[in-house]
Amino acid sequence: MKAPYLRHLKSSTNLQTTYEAIRAGFVALALEKNRRATPFVDRARSLKVAASQVEGPRDLLIIHEIQAPSYIALGELKGGIDPAGADEHWKTARTALSRIHEAFARNQLKPHTFFIGAAIEPKMALEIWNFLESGIIENAANLTDDEQIASITNWLCSL
Repeated sequence: MKAPYLRHLKSSTNLQTTYEAIRAGFVALALEKNRRATPFVDRARSLKVAASQVEGPRDLLIIHEIQAPSYIALGELKGGIDPAGADEHWKTARTALSRIHEAFARNQLKPHTFFIGAAIEPKMALEIWNFLESGIIENAANLTDDEQIASITNWLCSL
């Protein structure tokens, strides 16, 4: 069976972000991030109020709004488009994804894992490609490439 990332990636160079994409995406991503974050910030404020009204930690268990959902995939989405910070985003994601992989492997489990980044430099792209080929992550995409996003979205919806 063909690995899902091979539907839209041929090599690590396909993951690299072009200068034009960085330039075009910088402002657009900042505005979009702010627009999408607003409902979550509002929800967090609401949950803070609800949590502040309980008498003890056990009472938090009965607040439906703060119960954890079931997860079918674990991933890392990094939306920053600034190449100067891209390496730090990848270092954080790489550590998190490695920990997820190792923790589940100890119990002989393998969740679906993926990485999506907007500013992917050549060295990062090669490391991500190595994670794909070694099975640490199952899929990856560059947020600035519509075909890659369509492909990884189809993969996520098929899980």
